[in-house]
Amino acid sequence: MALVKCSECGREVADRASSCPACGAPIQQVAKDPPKPEPPNVIERTSKKWDGLELGGAGIVVIGLATTRLAGMVWVGLLTIVVGIAVALYAWWHHG
Repeated sequence: MALVKCSECGREVADRASSCPACGAPIQQVAKDPPKPEPPNVIERTSKKWDGLELGGAGIVVIGLATTRLAGMVWVGLLTIVVGIAVALYAWWHHG
């Protein structure tokens, strides 16, 4: 705790006091550390390319599901589903 002089009566007053106890004059508070400005919020925009890849991957999965229903196309349908899931996961991972 430091002592400062009152501007009205000249007596020593604690620097934390809001007014002089002798004369009642307000004590000006000296700012020790100026407040630090907050850093701005950064909003990142993602490209529509990744959204399109996610949607495309989901579409490939749907095509694969439809293909597995056809007779004799089960392996092609399963492969299409795996590729669709891989594309969707790749786009999700790199979407940010």
